[in-house]
Amino acid sequence: MNGTELIQILGNNLSTISSVVSPIAGAIFTALFLRHNTNTTEFEKVKAGKFAELADDLLQSGQMTHVEYYKAKNYLSIAERADKIAFETKNADRTDFKNQDFDWHVRFYENAGSISDDEMQDIWAKILAGEVNHPGTHSLRVIEVLKNLRKQEAELFIKACSYSFRSNGSPFLPTNDSYLEKIRISYTDIMKLNEYGLINSDGMITLNVTVNKSPVCICTSSQYIFVAKTKEGEKESLQKFQIPQHPFTEVGKELALTLLDGDSITEDLAITFVDTISKNQKIDYSLHKIIAQVGNQVNYNKENILLHNKENSPAT
Repeated sequence: MNGTELIQILGNNLSTISSVVSPIAGAIFTALFLRHNTNTTEFEKVKAGKFAELADDLLQSGQMTHVEYYKAKNYLSIAERADKIAFETKNADRTDFKNQDFDWHVRFYENAGSISDDEMQDIWAKILAGEVNHPGTHSLRVIEVLKNLRKQEAELFIKACSYSFRSNGSPFLPTNDSYLEKIRISYTDIMKLNEYGLINSDGMITLNVTVNKSPVCICTSSQYIFVAKTKEGEKESLQKFQIPQHPFTEVGKELALTLLDGDSITEDLAITFVDTISKNQKIDYSLHKIIAQVGNQVNYNKENILLHNKENSPAT
């Protein structure tokens, strides 16, 4: 019996049905410490979800070392947090246990076991919950990157996430100095995140945008949408402009989409971002407050905040 089969068996067990993480934790404990022996009294505790009690028994019997016990306790703390998140965020009535990648979960267990800090455990729990609810969401590279992050570096990345915009679902930080100064993120900070494979620090990367006479969504935050279109009366309908940016890497994108529920972008920051991009005089730029957003569909207030801001700016 392989690990994935164990997950499915435990997932169908009535005593673990109230937990979405327990079948996975049970399969890991069985594979690593019970050697797939499903006829032992310890396995009955697995089926009942009594993992802390099981870990104590394994330590006392010599089947688990003190180091393994430490890792197991940390993992169980993370799993408990992940369970709450998974139940709150899952869309389906039942968790998809048959498509869980057992090897991914073992790798997660091995690395998460070294994490004892409460805030870092919260981050790892979000990753685990996301993978349980949507198998295949997170690559093994996410685990490799995350295990090397200290608390301060994780906090810096979350801060960068909270001030990032998204274009076609991909987050980025503007390279503009005025914007970065306002959010108090330095180029040194960005280089540090680049070293961990989270954000590209190359200041020469641009988002190339082509618009026509119909309004096009360029990028969004959680509350604002930046729109552009070719001005009325222009003979050439297609126009182009660029947005210099620090894009998130694929790993950074995976983490950002999982860790961030909202952002910290205010109206002032959104205006600063739009005002500092390269302007094509043949294009109308507008910024709007989002009313509702479902997937790629965005409903927004038609009032252009940029025009409203200019009208209320003091005369020079």
